[in-house]
Amino acid sequence: MLKKIFGQLHLWLGLCSGLVVLVVTVTGAIMVFEDELEPLLYYKFYHAEQVQAARLPLDRLKQQAETVAPVVNITMETDAPDRNVVFSCLENKVFTLVAVDPYTGRIAGQMKEKGRFFDVTEDLHRRLLAGDVGKAITGVSCLIFLF
Repeated sequence: MLKKIFGQLHLWLGLCSGLVVLVVTVTGAIMVFEDELEPLLYYKFYHAEQVQAARLPLDRLKQQAETVAPVVNITMETDAPDRNVVFSCLENKVFTLVAVDPYTGRIAGQMKEKGRFFDVTEDLHRRLLAGDVGKAITGVSCLIFLF
C-alpha cells in the first residue's frame, strides 16, 4: 500500500515538476543566445542603414538620445561597424532603448525594455509569467526535480 502511494506521488510530482523544469531549461537555452539573436529579431533597430568612413562623436549621439529621456547606459559594438549605438534611457522608472545611427546621428528606433522577446523569455524562465507565485512554483519544482 505504501509502495503504491509513493509510486503515485513520484509519478505526479515528477510530471508536474518536470514540465516546469522543461520550460525553465528551454527558456534558459534560448537566453544563452540573446546577444546573437536579438540583433536578428530587431534588425533595423540594431543595424545602421549605411556604413560610412567616419563615425560621429559619442557625445553628439548621446545628445540625440537624450531628446527621448536621460541616458543611463550606452552599448556600442566596436567590432561591428554596421551596428547602431544603443542607449538605455530612464524616465519615470521606465527603461527605453534608443538606437542612434553612428554615422548620421538620427534616431533609428526606440523600444521599451519591457515586452521585448528576451524580456518575456526571462520572465517565463524565472517566474512562469506569474510574478511571485510563478517564482515560488519554479523554485519548488526545481527542488522536487532535484530530489
